[in-house]
Amino acid sequence: MATKAQQIERRVQHIRRHLESYPHLQAKILRQLLIELHTAGKVSVDKIYREAREGVERVDLHQSDHNVGEATRLPTEQRQRMNELIIRYAAQHFTRKQIDKIVHLAVRREFAQALEDFANLPNVSFDLLAEKLREFLQLPEAEKPLPASEAMGIRAALIRHFISDQLEFIGIAKHHLRIMDFLPIINRSIGPRHGIGKIGGKAAGMLLAYRILNEAPEINKPGCLPLAIPDSYYLRSDLYQQFVQENGLMIFYDQKYKPLEEVRKEYPVIKEIFKNSEFPPEIVDRFRELLEEVGTHPLIVRSSSLLEDNFGSAFSGKYDSIFLPNQGPLEERLQALIGAVAEVYASTLGPDPISYRREKNLIDYDERMGVLIQKVVGIRYRHYFLPIFAGVAFSRNMYRWSPRIRREDGLVRLVMGLGTRAVDRVAADYPRMIALGAPHLRPEIEAKNIARYSQRWVDVINLVANRFESVTLQQLLADMSQPFPELYQIVSIREEGHLRVPVTKLIDADPSQMTITFDRLATQTDFPERMRLILKRLEA
Repeated sequence: MATKAQQIERRVQHIRRHLESYPHLQAKILRQLLIELHTAGKVSVDKIYREAREGVERVDLHQSDHNVGEATRLPTEQRQRMNELIIRYAAQHFTRKQIDKIVHLAVRREFAQALEDFANLPNVSFDLLAEKLREFLQLPEAEKPLPASEAMGIRAALIRHFISDQLEFIGIAKHHLRIMDFLPIINRSIGPRHGIGKIGGKAAGMLLAYRILNEAPEINKPGCLPLAIPDSYYLRSDLYQQFVQENGLMIFYDQKYKPLEEVRKEYPVIKEIFKNSEFPPEIVDRFRELLEEVGTHPLIVRSSSLLEDNFGSAFSGKYDSIFLPNQGPLEERLQALIGAVAEVYASTLGPDPISYRREKNLIDYDERMGVLIQKVVGIRYRHYFLPIFAGVAFSRNMYRWSPRIRREDGLVRLVMGLGTRAVDRVAADYPRMIALGAPHLRPEIEAKNIARYSQRWVDVINLVANRFESVTLQQLLADMSQPFPELYQIVSIREEGHLRVPVTKLIDADPSQMTITFDRLATQTDFPERMRLILKRLEA
């Protein structure tokens, strides 16, 4: 068994190997060891400096000259002696594991500073900054985290470069997004290799909301379904600029200044021109790789403009989002994806966003569009693909049909199937409106009115026909030998002029007797309360 002196000597050699591994960081590693010795109460900085200065002859030639500094810089040989003292004391007072963690912290701080410096450069390319971020995240973990001020500086710089330069967004996001949260963004971003672009407002809002909610214990209770983000890919805003420039589409930039009727008339032609324009071969290859990764899972191609989800301007529903069944041979799926992305790009020139931008005094803003490609969340039921239910939620209920409903409790518009009918009103078809503070209160009272103002059509993806479709509830449930998941939470049964909530999961009624009400989900589960808490948390 090694003696104490031998153990110390081994740790001395261990420290020296660290210093040899990082020759350009030797001074910073030694400084970190010195700080740790002092703060841990092992050996004070004063003691080490005093011992390093012992034997140094000092001649004070300026005793009465107040213009000469009093601090004395150590000569080279004494600095070397001080470094040796730091190594010896660290080996004496710290274990090998503690030494490793101190060294790793010093290295992380150096890489962190380099990362922040790169992120603050105005024209650094996405690829170069992504490389620096990966280098930092691959470093061994230190026992102590980076100082809060340093970590926040890095987060703010990364947010500004990758996500948004909006000050209000940065002010909130820097407290929630972690440095490691940027890794999925850079790993799944698509854009010009040496370009500089952001992922856009919708993607930014989604990531921030996810982080905020994951930090909320009142929402992530045991037994609750976990919050999740669908598998996502991010087309950066610089890809939009490249697409427009290389296809000569800048001539349409002035559409926003034309009369709205002229914009509306010319938009279908512009959309066709965009859809028949080309992406660079390297981008097409990235799209192909994306499709190989996701397989034949249905996709949605969503707008993520830099204007979307802005403070004071929501832009919800103004730009296009396109469902892709994503069935068939790879090259056919690839062409469908390219067309969908181009169509979302074209929607920047549509009448609805231009009208809204005028209303919000944003018409002169240089519009830049990111795109969010996501796997559709849902189930395969027969030859259809659809979510069990979907919807849109508001933290403020501006449609209160009873004095017992409070505006601040929020509202959910809920539909069976894809959420398109919850976002865009469809004539003679209605989503379920749930006042989250009083979910048992409906706008309608009598059964005939509840049935009249209910959802009749369900939006689905037909996997066989390879297209988006709207089907009736009876068509969807035509083969009841295959039970539809959670149907008892969604429908009520019409019996003798009344509506009955199913008592059990097993429903033996004919689909023609069913009405989509969501009564059981709204009144006999914690769904409304959990949604209310989610909205409160995000609003705070």
